[in-house]
Amino acid sequence: MTKKHSRKSPDAQVKLEIAKNDSLIRTYGWEYFAKLGVFCTFQMKITPAYASDMLAKNQKNRNKKPGFIKLMTEEMLAGTWFLTHQGVAFRDNGELADGQNRLQAIINSGKPQNILVTFGVTQEAMLVIDTHRVRTDADALKIDGLETIRTSHTAVAKRMMGTYGRAVSRTVLKDFYILHEKHIRIACELLSKSGISHAAIKCVIARALYHLDFDVLEKFCGILNNPFHLAAEDHEGIPIFLYRWYTGLDSRSGEQISKIIYARTEWSLDRFAKKKAPLKGIKEATTELYPLPEEQQ
Repeated sequence: MTKKHSRKSPDAQVKLEIAKNDSLIRTYGWEYFAKLGVFCTFQMKITPAYASDMLAKNQKNRNKKPGFIKLMTEEMLAGTWFLTHQGVAFRDNGELADGQNRLQAIINSGKPQNILVTFGVTQEAMLVIDTHRVRTDADALKIDGLETIRTSHTAVAKRMMGTYGRAVSRTVLKDFYILHEKHIRIACELLSKSGISHAAIKCVIARALYHLDFDVLEKFCGILNNPFHLAAEDHEGIPIFLYRWYTGLDSRSGEQISKIIYARTEWSLDRFAKKKAPLKGIKEATTELYPLPEEQQ
């Protein structure tokens, strides 16, 4: 009777070879490969102590980004940091080439993370790191399953969250967007053809949908879309004044001007909804007039 020999499946064999490959980094240590100067990549569990030692090799790099470090630290603490193809890199002379913000986040969080570490990056390759198109929030969420999401939707969602340009976890952004998707989409549709479609203005409309009748918001946005509208009632002049003020701005970008646009839109909408006559000039709301349901709990 012929004796059958057990053989590992192809998948098991591949996994075994990968395990052997990753064991090299544990056998020789990352410092060995940093000095070796040969291009290679390993998956490595980086502890805060390792991260500190690696940062000591940070000789020539751009300034750290506190906002991104804070964001990654929060994700690591929350358990929403994941292993991806992006990680840490060392030049062929042993200097840290990429990943200083990730390493600092590991130190700040105090939690080890599995990260890909690449060694042997040449000086020529340094010139092209991070030079290609950055994936937008909408790109990432669309790949994650929200197939009809647009950049305008994520911009409004982030304004509703009060981030004003600060980095925000895409996991948190996704959950927030799903929770308020209907209102965000309606706000974007109401002002989709307007020259006054700033995310801060759409944010006010999306929030106000939790408080005001749709007909009121549709009328307000309709006048913004048609600033040459002949006001039938005194209060209908308010969105016209808002339009004139907004279009007269020299700049509409930046955190401070976004806050002003938001506050003046809230004030205008509140006065419009209450059918109050317009005043000379547009003022700013001093408190949040349209809180989200979760903000009222």
